[in-house]
Amino acid sequence: MFYDYFIAYSDCTGLLVFFLELVEFLTFLNVALTFSGLLVTFLYRKRILRAFARLLMRGVWDFAFVETESEENGVAVRRLALTKNAAAVASSVAPVLLQTTLKSIKMKQGVNLPINPATGQLDFMAPVLMKVAAGKKVGVEDFLPLIMEKAMQLLGGLGKGAYHPRTGSSPSGQSTENPFLKELTP
Repeated sequence: MFYDYFIAYSDCTGLLVFFLELVEFLTFLNVALTFSGLLVTFLYRKRILRAFARLLMRGVWDFAFVETESEENGVAVRRLALTKNAAAVASSVAPVLLQTTLKSIKMKQGVNLPINPATGQLDFMAPVLMKVAAGKKVGVEDFLPLIMEKAMQLLGGLGKGAYHPRTGSSPSGQSTENPFLKELTP
């Protein structure tokens, strides 16, 4: 920019030329420092962001959590609890996040799931009833799950001890309760 000016007046000396050369040098120094700072920031971006995240999380941790100590069964238990301010923030943000999350979930129920629409419980007759209600043909293969369940009960009853899946009785006579089947049976 000032290059042509300095060529034309290169034979001039004095304070004005000194200041113009100083301004030109400082301009190039400013540009060089700016670009070198950007280059260093780009090269060390991961370390910088990691340090910034550590600093931020330390502040969030101090703001959000407080360590409490309680006694359970004679044993001192240390737990983290939310501070009052963090609990207020969480209680105001959580319902909004939950509503938007639930709106984004789209599930399709299968056509032939063994769920009785009247009771909402698992029922192996439900697919057969759905076919009958839709006016479709019902064959022997539709009744196979029901037939197999009854046959297993009958064949198991012929032996010494029969395992009944709903009651949980085992061949040894001890009652073994399955918590998953308890939820499914009415």
